[in-house]
Amino acid sequence: MRAVLSQKIRNKKILLQPSHGTITATGLQQSVASFAQQRVWLDEKSQNDFSKSLTSNNVVLPLVIRSGTMSIERIRSSVITILKQHTILRTAVYLDQNQDKLLQKVQSDVGINNCSFEITKRTVLSTDEIAGLLKNELTNSFSNLDLGLVLRCHLIKTGRNADDGLLKPNDLIVFVFHQIAFDYNSIGPFIIAFTEAYDEITTNITNLQYIDYTLYEQIQLANGNQNLNINKAQQFWSTLMSDYKPYGRNLSITTPTHETNKRSGQGLSATFDLDSNVVRAQIEFASIYNVSMFDLGLACYFIFLYELNNGMIDDMCVVCPSDNRPLNETKSMIGTFINMLPYRIGIDPNQSFINFVQRVHTLCVDISEHDQLPYQTIMKIADKSHLWKLPFCFQYDSVDLLSTEEMVLEAKTKDATLELYIDEVWLHSKGLVSNDLTLTMIHNYHERKTHYIFGCSTDCYEERAASEMCRHFENFLSYFFYKSSTATGFKNTQLSISNLSHRLSDIKQLPKVTFKQQATVAQTLFLTGSNFETDEKYSLALTEDIHNIGPNNKLEDTITNIWHGLIHTEPDSYKTQKNFDSTISNTTSFFSLGDDSLPLQPYRSYQSVFHSDTDVLSIRTFLEHDTLAEHAKLLKTAIKDNAQSREWHTLHINHGIASFAQERIFIDERVRFSNKIAIYNEMVVVRPVKGSLSISRLLRALRTVLEKHHILRTCLILDNSENKLRQCITDRHHTFSFTNEQTFETDNELNSLIYKGKVHRDRFDLLSGRIFDCQVLRKRQLFNANYDTEQITDSDVLIFGFHHTVCDRLSFQNFLKVLSLAYNNHEICSEEKQPLQYIDYAVLERVMDMTLSREFWYLQLDAYSFQCPFPFTIDRHRLPTDQRSGIASTAQITFDDDVLSSFLNYASTYHLTFFQLGLAIFYAFLFKISHGLTDLCVSCLNANRYRSELQDMIGMFVSTLPHRLQLDCSWSFDELVKHVRDKCLSILEYSNCPLQYILADFHLNQSNVSFLETLFDFITVTPNFDQPSFDEIILADVPLRQSCTVAKFDFAMTFFYNSTSDDHKLHCSLVCSHDIFDETTVMTLGRRFNHFVEPLFSSNPKIKRIDTYHSCISNINLILPEEADEIWNVVFCRQIHVLDDGKYSLIYM
Repeated sequence: MRAVLSQKIRNKKILLQPSHGTITATGLQQSVASFAQQRVWLDEKSQNDFSKSLTSNNVVLPLVIRSGTMSIERIRSSVITILKQHTILRTAVYLDQNQDKLLQKVQSDVGINNCSFEITKRTVLSTDEIAGLLKNELTNSFSNLDLGLVLRCHLIKTGRNADDGLLKPNDLIVFVFHQIAFDYNSIGPFIIAFTEAYDEITTNITNLQYIDYTLYEQIQLANGNQNLNINKAQQFWSTLMSDYKPYGRNLSITTPTHETNKRSGQGLSATFDLDSNVVRAQIEFASIYNVSMFDLGLACYFIFLYELNNGMIDDMCVVCPSDNRPLNETKSMIGTFINMLPYRIGIDPNQSFINFVQRVHTLCVDISEHDQLPYQTIMKIADKSHLWKLPFCFQYDSVDLLSTEEMVLEAKTKDATLELYIDEVWLHSKGLVSNDLTLTMIHNYHERKTHYIFGCSTDCYEERAASEMCRHFENFLSYFFYKSSTATGFKNTQLSISNLSHRLSDIKQLPKVTFKQQATVAQTLFLTGSNFETDEKYSLALTEDIHNIGPNNKLEDTITNIWHGLIHTEPDSYKTQKNFDSTISNTTSFFSLGDDSLPLQPYRSYQSVFHSDTDVLSIRTFLEHDTLAEHAKLLKTAIKDNAQSREWHTLHINHGIASFAQERIFIDERVRFSNKIAIYNEMVVVRPVKGSLSISRLLRALRTVLEKHHILRTCLILDNSENKLRQCITDRHHTFSFTNEQTFETDNELNSLIYKGKVHRDRFDLLSGRIFDCQVLRKRQLFNANYDTEQITDSDVLIFGFHHTVCDRLSFQNFLKVLSLAYNNHEICSEEKQPLQYIDYAVLERVMDMTLSREFWYLQLDAYSFQCPFPFTIDRHRLPTDQRSGIASTAQITFDDDVLSSFLNYASTYHLTFFQLGLAIFYAFLFKISHGLTDLCVSCLNANRYRSELQDMIGMFVSTLPHRLQLDCSWSFDELVKHVRDKCLSILEYSNCPLQYILADFHLNQSNVSFLETLFDFITVTPNFDQPSFDEIILADVPLRQSCTVAKFDFAMTFFYNSTSDDHKLHCSLVCSHDIFDETTVMTLGRRFNHFVEPLFSSNPKIKRIDTYHSCISNINLILPEEADEIWNVVFCRQIHVLDDGKYSLIYM
């Protein structure tokens, strides 16, 4: 249930500001009560037995402070602010005897008297005591509906300093609401309102109030004759419910303990998790017969109730809750909106189950199209004399959240971080129900899990009966689906319902399927008709008893600090040994932390902190063992081994061999590319934010950086006598100066200047060591005589240029760090020992033993056809040996938010890096566009900083490595992903092997290898909390247009995900050689790729999802919508002799 609650709250937080248009702000202070308010009020007055002193209409929202402190006085004033902003929380609901109507009236006086406020000051040491306090809040009546008292705030101080006026970590803020003013979909808007009020953030609060919605719904229903939708709904429900007669409340399987219509609200429950094999069979059945899991679950519930009553009741009616927030304005409102809808169906015992499910599906579709009427109106159609409550309820939730991080509701103020208090003792100490018998079905689509909860009223059923029904239903589903899978064509589901009932009479004797069953007195976070009526109580009921455990030793404490540093949390707030409940425990998997799931981050930090390299610290081992405790064990061994490892020291040389990376770039530039444009000019384009930089200080800082980092003043010389590329350190730092300034006026001019600099052939000269420069582009200042040319302002742009032989992407960050240090301190602090230089690395890497690596790569590429080009659909044919111009044809794809969400969730669930998941998608796409090529090999980039000494260096380390996958066309996408993950893990262990060695073992060179034509990369930008500053001036990146791109490969796909950006989007770019692909061709490939990805990850109901577990990758469709229309027109519309039923034999790409 935690996942369901977090998902619904997260969805509501998307709409912070309601849109306007349909509902009008009236400013009314009094009106008739809404239909939802009337139902809650009537239910409380007529259904509940007040003699048993249980209140069943409280909604409890407990928040626990995880870090920081909060002022009690500010909390109190924040509550008053919320009462002013949201009038529903100070609205009285009462029966007007004169009008015989239930009215609502906003209370004009706003103060703390409109809210019940209490502070409990005592040391609470156990979760049992907290659970007891929360249960009292849930069951004890605090409200006074006649006076508009519907909100309570209870502060629970668990620490010893009870009189300091502050709430501290582990203290609780407990909000309690009456359901007449609040439902669970209101939690998101309420938390936003509370945190903004506490931080005194002034927002444009809409004048739209809940009472305006009430007036809107009354008008809609009153004008039913003029409103076509309302008119159709009235006709539909009249047909469905007109002759319905209620049946007895108690099932024959139960032992009734109470015969009156009054209910105490007290309940008990039994739960189970359905076996994964059964769930898969259900999903398969739903997919084959094109029904939803809701349809299937409801149909099973109908049959189950029918069978429990021995077929005596054939006119079934079950009530299901509906959120009832159809308008955008209502999605961000606080209030009660839930509507209950009756699902009535007649059961024909001679009908097959399959036909019955299809009838239920039709019923569900019809009801969804006519759900505008309130429950009261619908039920009065069935019985005009009185309104009665249906005893049976079915609730369904589909969970899309995957990661543990997403299942935690978190709210932040300026002072503290709050989380939803979810503790097993609290969740399982509850015990309220609304209906006599409620079945709750929670289906996790991605994990293929389904959790069932039977909630029973103790006034009707004993605990034994609840447990028996739960076991009976579990065996019923297992027999029905798992023993009737596609292997037998779902044979059991083809039986008639009467024959099925005879067979089901034997399933009570079947053994239990898998999970242990728990029948426990449990209580809901209660809401009549809400989808959360009985969900919250059991999300943790069947989980293993695993508690978060803090660091056990100094090593684990160090690793915890590293992890907290990577996700930017405060470690000190997580070190409480008692009741340790943190984001990170020693059983936490790094993949579950969200943000950038790429575990190379902690690995690199380990290398730096523990001074280890890949010889003693294998990255694959850390990826396969991903919890904090496992990392601690591995590092303990690595630290011992590292003491004996050889540390790299400077060689104090000025001349030496070039590195493998430099050699590859040098040859590539001269052999593969023509001299039309420069290919390997790399740039960092930035501008100052809120301030200016001094030109003279920046020049001194640059000269200091060049002095300390020799690679930025190194020349590359080809020694023809030995046929080797060598490097030599120059003294350019003494004479270094800025490149001539240029001016621009518009963004187009700016981008033109940047592009010209990027492709300028003579910008750098490797022979003389001119491989780094700095240029200022100034915004043209008209009529400004006071303009200071000594300063670089926020209207100017600063460009740092590097040749790719001396710098890679990580070097850009390292460069800015050392430059800011030099700028702020006028010099880089001197070190006692001479630092390792890039030229030292170039020599030392060549003496490393590569025997095992070369053997690995030989086995990886054995029997691969290196000279066979990839069969792209191209516009012009070019041989691998033909030179390329470097001119690019590009396409940019921005995926929808639901695709990004599913992508991140999938990666987290299956413990994948974003790179691995992206590469799997790329392989599948290549497989499709190549018409079934199964032996795929592409190039991927590897950071290649495999030793701790290399982490902070400036230089070119990136290696290009072949990633070969021999896939099977019958694999599902999930199977493909698993093989890609295993392949990537195996490659990481041998990723320091240079491309030259790999090719030499096959007697190849860079100019005649097909896999070097195709590249895949995934760039992830994570928060840079140590962003360098220049006297508190930050340099912000200037985004470059796609037109500034050059084509280094024939076909390159790059994913880009920036979790720090405002748009928070997942982008993908296709950069292809214009020598082979026209711009229109690449644009079409981009659209085709987007169309390819959507069925895998999109949650858009208009897009048919691909079952990543069952469907083979060959079934994924590449045909664009307009192409499908064209195929249809050509094949069917223009050939009159072809019948339409032939369409099902079409084979899509």
